[in-house]
Amino acid sequence: MKPPFLSAKFLRISLPFAVILLVMLVLSIVCMEILSAARAYVGGEGLWSKAQKDAVAHLTRYARTRDADDYRHFRDALGVPLGDRTARTAMQTEPFDRRSAIEGLIRGGNHPDDVNRMIWLFRTFGELDLMARAIAVWTAGDEKIVQLDDVGSRLDAHIRSGAAPALLLPLLDDIDRLNRELRPLEDEFSARLGAISRQVTLALLLLLTAMTATLLGAAMFVSHRMLRRTETAEAALRESEASMQAEQERAHVTLGSIHDGVISTDARGCVKYVNPAAAKITGWTLEAALGAPLHKVFRVVDEDDGEPVATAVARLLSDPRASAPIRDAVLVRSDDSRVATDASLAPMCDPQGAVIGVVAAFRDVSQERELSMRLQHQATHDALTGLVNRREFENRVRAALEETAAKQRQFSVLYVDLDQFKIVNDTSGHPAGDQLICQISELMSGALRGSDTLARLGGDEFGVLLVDCPLAPALAIAEKLR
Repeated sequence: MKPPFLSAKFLRISLPFAVILLVMLVLSIVCMEILSAARAYVGGEGLWSKAQKDAVAHLTRYARTRDADDYRHFRDALGVPLGDRTARTAMQTEPFDRRSAIEGLIRGGNHPDDVNRMIWLFRTFGELDLMARAIAVWTAGDEKIVQLDDVGSRLDAHIRSGAAPALLLPLLDDIDRLNRELRPLEDEFSARLGAISRQVTLALLLLLTAMTATLLGAAMFVSHRMLRRTETAEAALRESEASMQAEQERAHVTLGSIHDGVISTDARGCVKYVNPAAAKITGWTLEAALGAPLHKVFRVVDEDDGEPVATAVARLLSDPRASAPIRDAVLVRSDDSRVATDASLAPMCDPQGAVIGVVAAFRDVSQERELSMRLQHQATHDALTGLVNRREFENRVRAALEETAAKQRQFSVLYVDLDQFKIVNDTSGHPAGDQLICQISELMSGALRGSDTLARLGGDEFGVLLVDCPLAPALAIAEKLR
């Protein structure tokens, strides 16, 4: 007996609650990711502001001291906002260059664990009003940083050229102006990030509350409907099982009344059912065959060389569209006697299309096969002597001519006519003439090789096809026959 928590009814009832928990878990994860990304941007803005101020301080000191270390420190500090600018540009460009965005944010001093969250927030919510305004402020600040970079390069060029201090005053004024213009942008960016964090938190709390209430209501409604339908479904299932059992009984009766043999297997290829016709043809009873592999009960071999025919059961069990007709074969019965048969193998599928077994249908065609062979022999052989007739002889000569041209083989053709045969018929009667024809046929057959062909072309006319026989040996055989 299954534990209560594994029953189908319990699973159907608990499914809506599992869905609720899953959705709430997903929303909680999204909430945490957004807040973490916003926190990362707040921290990044602090690094950005500090680096900008350090860059201005080092550049101003460089104008006074003309020490290369001060300029190097300026470049190092300015690399932080320039890295963030590279990341922003990459995130706004299509196609999106993720690698440049990651490298830029890391150069901006952001922690590697926060980089993917920051990219996701930017790319996902960048077009929303709050985020778009913050990005616009970020863009304006980057323009000032580019100008500061340009002023720093010009200041360095003047100092390296040995310019007088008076010539540096306009550049120092530009540095001071840019520093004053950047301060409100930094404050505005920080304020917008704070607003984003607050509104996102509020929105997510409201969304979670609404979603929880909605899903709880839906779960209660679905659970109520499922409980009401359980009894109906169980009753329908019992009725369906009874109907299936009745159909199975009717199928067994039908299969038991037909003359074709039918064997069915399970999904492993082991016998599950053998109808009476199949039991009679194979010699296997249902009790003996039950559970045995199909290839053991249904032993089919090629009629010409006796080699086993591939059953293709494994392929049929894996491919519901496959079929395997078997023609001109012999079925080996349980007592090792043989029966000519035509058969076919086909997969059985459930309503979902999965293969659940194989059906072998076959019939005894011994009489049809024997009649066909007799008719084929009569069409190509003389009725009196059993020798090849004129039509078959012509076909073999034609094939010999083709092989002579294609494979450079040599054949010889002899024509034999019995002299004064009419006297025998006239004096002793046609039965005596027929007996003479048969005796002469046996004598000539004994004088030929196994590969040669002796044919009766007419009443007292014979033809001989000598295989791989040049002219000189052919003349010797002709003399022997004469």
